[in-house]
This record gives sequence, C-alpha cells and structure tokens, in this order.
Amino acid sequence: EVISKIWVYLKTFFYPRTNQLIVQTKDIKSYFQDFVKANRIKIIKNPLAPELTAKRDLSKKKELLILNIGRLDNQKCQDLLIKAFANIPHKDWNLIIIGEGDNRQRYQNLINDLHLTNKVFLKGNITKVEDYYNTASLFVFTSRYEGYPNALTEAMFFGLPSISTNCPSGPAELISDSENGFLIPVDNQEMLETKMKILMENKNLRNYFSTNALKSTVGFEVDQITQQWKSTINNVLQ
Repeated sequence: EVISKIWVYLKTFFYPRTNQLIVQTKDIKSYFQDFVKANRIKIIKNPLAPELTAKRDLSKKKELLILNIGRLDNQKCQDLLIKAFANIPHKDWNLIIIGEGDNRQRYQNLINDLHLTNKVFLKGNITKVEDYYNTASLFVFTSRYEGYPNALTEAMFFGLPSISTNCPSGPAELISDSENGFLIPVDNQEMLETKMKILMENKNLRNYFSTNALKSTVGFEVDQITQQWKSTINNVLQ
C-alpha cells in the first residue's frame, strides 16, 4: 500500500512534466493521456532480439504442431488451450507449450485427465525456441492481459499463422482479424475451438496468414526500433 501511494504521487507529479513518454501500445497511451498531453506520448514497440531473428529459417519443413509460449499461470491461461485442443479433431496434430510456472502440475493433471499425454507436451523453459518457431504450423496465444505480447510478435515474425485473445494490451495492434491471424474474445473457449479447427483444416489459409504476418512484422527488428529511439531522443534534445 505504501509503494502504491508513492507510485501514485510520482506518477501525478513527474509524468505531466515529461518532455516525451515512450509506451508500447495504444491502450497504454490512452491510459497515460489522463495526466500527460497526447502529443508528448509516443508509441515505440519492443524490438525483437537480433539473436533470435537471425535464426528464422523459412525453408524449414512445417510439422503439425500448435505452439504456445509463456509462463504457466492464470494470466497466460493455457488450460483454455488444452481444453480446446481436447474438444476438436486433432488426429496428427500435437500441442507444445513452452514455459514454466506455478500451474505446471495443474496443467499436467489436466492433460492426464483428458488422455492427452501423447498429444500435449509441457516443454518447460528451453534455450532454442527458434526450433519450434521454425517448424510449428500454428501459434495460439490465450492471455487474459499483457503488458506487451512479445511471444506473439516473435511468432508472427517467424511467419506463424496465429490466434490470439483480444486482450489488453497489444494483440489487436499486431493482428488484423482474418488478414494475418484471428482475434478472439478473452476466455472464449468455443471461439478458440472454432478458429483452431478452421486453421488446422485449411493449409491455404495458414499460408495466407503466414505471408501477411511476415509483412506486418517487418518493422520490429532492432535496427529499425533503434532508429525510432534515436529520432525521438534527438527531437527532445533540440
């Protein structure tokens, strides 16, 4: 509570006096407009790590893998994805979830209860995540909220057709629904099942989303984001 009061004071005292406030999304900008003039707020996205972008290989053969990356917790809501996967015809498809967290045992119990132990795999934290970005056929992001959806940005940069919840904040600024991916309401398992089934059954649509995802993430490499920061800093210093 003390920290909260200090934060409120600092926010209301210092933020209105700033020359330039950098945020990552439109939702965050809207929040800060209550005490910072809109023309002093600039959106600059998080850059993709160059050590990851260098490992994109579009020639890799795609496998029938659905990929999710994130902490195993209530915010990332992977249980929704596991239950949705169980409810649709998955035949030769597998689901890979990368990440660690407090819900690991609960999710493993769910996988066991749904008889999916040979179809859904909790991989934990891994170092060579590009191996999965390069070979998966579908990325599903089920968060209830985000500061900024870095994993979704990475997946789209690797050309993965993606389904994401339209959570605050960020997915709606990355995905144009039905153009480079699908947006669904938060916690809507029925809609998730519908969209997953559509993409799993339609390779042409997956290819269409993939092509558009690659186009829409061109500006996220570190050199271009760095230029935006340099330009902003130079403008403030003039």
